[in-house]
Amino acid sequence: MLSLVRLLDALDPLTTDLSSLESRRNPCLGCDSGVVVLASESTYKVIMNVPGATDFNILTRKVGGKQIIVEADIDPLAGIPEEFKHVVGRLDESKFVHAIAVASDANLDEVKADYKDGVLTLTIPRDESAKPRKIEVTRHNTPESE
Repeated sequence: MLSLVRLLDALDPLTTDLSSLESRRNPCLGCDSGVVVLASESTYKVIMNVPGATDFNILTRKVGGKQIIVEADIDPLAGIPEEFKHVVGRLDESKFVHAIAVASDANLDEVKADYKDGVLTLTIPRDESAKPRKIEVTRHNTPESE
């Protein structure tokens, strides 16, 4: 099994390209899995298709840029009703690994994750201190030159 520690050691901190990593047990490694990033004034949402995920390990990293690394065990038969019995064919369990570079104002200490119907949604608040704020300029009247 590819561990997150080994993955982090192999990652270039400035890239999300995992295609240089190889693993026979991980056909999803580095694949584009249907990831969508949405932003509002206060929050980012990352939506990922991860059908069949049975267990997640989500790690944040702030070295060389901010990243979120999602690792999940995939059971290709997850969600199939028990009344169906395996007849023929082989579907091995696999591993899903995906790294996402996030904006500098993302608050990685407050990430929340929800998984429903094969879709993982990460909610990442934006740092209040990174938001632009308006600064009022106080004008002072100076005596006119004589």
